[in-house]
Amino acid sequence: MRSSSSMSINVEDYYSAETFKKMKAFADKQETPFVVIDTAIISKAYDDLRAGFDFAKVYYAVKANPAVEVINLLKDKGSSFDIASIYELDKVLSCGVGPERMSYGNTIKKSKDIRYFYEKGVRLFATDSEADLRNIAKAAPGSKVYVRILTEGSTTADWPLSRKFGCQTDMAMDLLILARDLGLVPYGISFHVGSQQRDI
Repeated sequence: MRSSSSMSINVEDYYSAETFKKMKAFADKQETPFVVIDTAIISKAYDDLRAGFDFAKVYYAVKANPAVEVINLLKDKGSSFDIASIYELDKVLSCGVGPERMSYGNTIKKSKDIRYFYEKGVRLFATDSEADLRNIAKAAPGSKVYVRILTEGSTTADWPLSRKFGCQTDMAMDLLILARDLGLVPYGISFHVGSQQRDI
């Protein structure tokens, strides 16, 4: 079965014929636009990721889909959460997720927002610049920080984000040393291979 849109999608790669039939029957009764999310697929993707990286914590990027149903599903599976805004923080907290399972992953943030996250109990922050690091040290003393580094070869992503966020690796080392000197806890590094990555 192929979709009738201009994109060629093999539905059977994603859903059984019976599941697709139910979704289509539901969709035919809805106003557009709308989206249907199959939480079973999200659950399986999370399990697959955990199986492949059993030594790591998974931080779900809430901006990908902030639906309460998705947050609660992943909360119950033990996921941590990468938060990019006060809106996302308040939403995830309202779902009963503790701040120890959250990271403020946005590297461009205001001091007042850092302080808000800190007051809510978040103690893990991303950074990629000295100015941001100093703001974290003032507004969230003693917190853990990780530095976002630039990555190469993100030309196969629909949305390569390394040009927007991150720093060179030598600068990352300098930032981690400065973090220690500012009373923060150097925690590690992060990177973004781009959204809709087609070739890893």
